[in-house]
Amino acid sequence: MPTHIDAPFRIALGSILLCVFAVRLHGHSQTLRAGPIEWKEGKLSMALRMLAFLAGVGVLSIYLIWPERIMWAAVPLPDWARWSGVAVASFGFALLSWVHRELGRNFAATLHLREGHTLVTSGPYRWVRNPMYTVLYILIFSFFLVSANWSIGAIWFAAFTALMLSRVAKEEALMQKQFGREFQAWAARTGRFLPRFRA
Repeated sequence: MPTHIDAPFRIALGSILLCVFAVRLHGHSQTLRAGPIEWKEGKLSMALRMLAFLAGVGVLSIYLIWPERIMWAAVPLPDWARWSGVAVASFGFALLSWVHRELGRNFAATLHLREGHTLVTSGPYRWVRNPMYTVLYILIFSFFLVSANWSIGAIWFAAFTALMLSRVAKEEALMQKQFGREFQAWAARTGRFLPRFRA
């Protein structure tokens, strides 16, 4: 796959990443302004998550700057499938913005509690307890489609799945301990990652 032919998709993926990072940085800035945080995650877990994140960003950076270095992992997707990845990313970005808006000052990238912490049950949290994870999987899928590179999809999927498996149960246990019956009632009517449909 010649580099010059792939340029529109690299530009599209770079734009997607800038939009995602902008939303995440805004969320972190709200966190910093909201006051002291009581961290509930160990240093080893935080370090491993950072390594996984750097691996994901690293492979994306290689694709954006030196795409010929990972052309060995290229997948022959048709252009329409790759452009559909841009549409998937746009949908994911809209959901990510919505999730961050609803979380507000409650957001942090690590397990935490803070003074005045609230149980968010509005917006997408009305139907799903962990919509952030669902949205990030959507965005990871879009990274794969737009790049048409299986190494990008595999590294991001593996790293994020490892994070999710080590994190979700602890996160929900923390919320259960903090909010008790309010959390139980909310959990009974919501799905963990997708809405719970009832007949």
